[in-house]
Amino acid sequence: MSFKILLRFKVINLLIILSSLLLSEIAHARWQTKDDTTYNIDYLDQDIKINSDGTYTKILNVKITITKDSSINNILTQPYIYESKIETFGVKEAYTFFEGKKYIVSKDDIEDKSVASDSIGFQSRNQILIKYKNVKKGAELYLKAYKNSKKTVVPKLYSEEFFFNFSGYLLNAKIKVSSKIPFYVAKSDKDEILEIKETKSKSLQTLEIKLKKPFLKNISDEVYPYLNNLEVPIVMISTYDSWKKIADYKLKKYENILSQKLPESFEMIAVEAAKKETLDAKINTVTSLLADKIKYFGDWRTLESGFDPRDLSDIADSGLGDCKDYSISTTAILRKIGISAHMAAVFSGYKYQDPPLFLPNLFTFNHMIVRVDKDDQVKWIDPTQTLSYSQGIFPTIANRNALVFMPNTKGIERIPAMQSESFQFIKNETHDFSEEGKVLREGTLEAKGGAASYFTGLELQYSRDAIDSYLSNLLTPLNSNIISFNFGNYDFKSRIMSDKLIKYSIKMKSDEIKTDLGKGYKLNALDYFSNLYLINTIDRKSDLYIDNKEKFKSFTLLKNVYRMNKSFKGCKVKSRWADFSREIIDKKEGVEVIDEVETKQLHILNSEILSKSFIDFQDELDSCINGFAIINSSDKFSNS
Repeated sequence: MSFKILLRFKVINLLIILSSLLLSEIAHARWQTKDDTTYNIDYLDQDIKINSDGTYTKILNVKITITKDSSINNILTQPYIYESKIETFGVKEAYTFFEGKKYIVSKDDIEDKSVASDSIGFQSRNQILIKYKNVKKGAELYLKAYKNSKKTVVPKLYSEEFFFNFSGYLLNAKIKVSSKIPFYVAKSDKDEILEIKETKSKSLQTLEIKLKKPFLKNISDEVYPYLNNLEVPIVMISTYDSWKKIADYKLKKYENILSQKLPESFEMIAVEAAKKETLDAKINTVTSLLADKIKYFGDWRTLESGFDPRDLSDIADSGLGDCKDYSISTTAILRKIGISAHMAAVFSGYKYQDPPLFLPNLFTFNHMIVRVDKDDQVKWIDPTQTLSYSQGIFPTIANRNALVFMPNTKGIERIPAMQSESFQFIKNETHDFSEEGKVLREGTLEAKGGAASYFTGLELQYSRDAIDSYLSNLLTPLNSNIISFNFGNYDFKSRIMSDKLIKYSIKMKSDEIKTDLGKGYKLNALDYFSNLYLINTIDRKSDLYIDNKEKFKSFTLLKNVYRMNKSFKGCKVKSRWADFSREIIDKKEGVEVIDEVETKQLHILNSEILSKSFIDFQDELDSCINGFAIINSSDKFSNS
């Protein structure tokens, strides 16, 4: 997660909370209807012919009708993506039909340019931009185009997913596949809106897919929407039935590169890593030093479909690389010091769902990592990250399948899920209200395991002033009016993740509540977490996704604040989704509040959200944690 994202994290959360409050007042979650969309897809037809070597020709016919002005800017220029090293894309005909007139798109209004690559992704992609004229409400846009493949990345492999859900209203769709190679078919069609017909002969296999009725499956007016993949109709085909065949083929290419002589700069990394005693220390030394020498740059158009790394010498000499280059370099250096390592492909990203269909293909994965195996330990290393974390798993690759390029393997292995114990924050602070209208917050924040990613390596990229400002915002409630802050001598220079302890002192305007019984003090340490679960369940349509499995514990002493009513000592809420607890202790120094939460399940299904057990969990959580405040009705400590 980048520093910029972290810096805005609380602002984003505030916007989500505000939108939650607004939606709860004015709208109910619902499935979108035709009237919600801004354009119709009148037809979407594809005719695909697969040759005996796995290459193909695809003809695309599309008609779109603009139904609302708000879609004009989005549809004015239509992009189409193709892999430039192995495919060609051409436009046979494109035009707008509006108020009885036909406006043909000229060749000058069709632009073909490369797409800048990001930190993940394998393809060398180009983008066709078609600039339609007279794109207005009521206009009809037509396109007839073709895509041809020049070669395959893996011999005789053709695989594709056909989706039937868009932001527009899909009226008609037909797909025909004719193949000289036998292929396998899988479908996910919960709403039974697809008509599928297969025919086979000795020389040809055909598949015809037809949309039986118009379809739209999107959500409006829902807080934290998370559409389950099973809600979307999908058909998948593949000429392979084994992931191992793909892994074995690519393994030969990777092993050829790994057999090359290690460049001098990589040899130096190996020497330093070999000095370390533990496996984690060796791996972290390799990935952190490699990050110092190789900077990310991901647009390698000389490569076959962008799927293969470059030679080791080219990577070292250029000082640049992408995920494939980082992974092949890390693998080579680790092998040099006697650690078994192999390349692996994975889908990298947050809020991940396993794909509902999993026939062998090359598009399920978008990122390359390293599988390490030593002394019965298997580790999954992502060297493209700017941080080194051999002792754990990054959340962007945890709990999902990986395609492993290793001899004598089945091809697919499961990367373990993260556990909450490996991502912990412990906050311990005192609130001093002795200065009228102000509060001085002094304490420590301990970040353990993966939580240290919030701070690791920040000094390599940002100034001390910028980091201090970030910390002050991270450690205070949303919309706090901060007056001054001071932090201890933290050290965020290393790329290697380790537990962090941050000492701080922050003065801010007090957020005391005025009541007829005295001043009140809001207990808001768990607000962010409780708001995730206290969603409206009455008309919930989608699932819910919690960003991390983590533990958070907060010790807060309200100095010189004393309760008159000491009967409430705390509460606990336990469920399979999360555990919350609050303990209140009356002391001579004031009132101490101990808040704790453990998030336990990332993906919560809609059927769970609508269950009685989840609603009971919400009721307990609301009663125990939400909207809680302490009233200071006494000016001295009393045991009574």
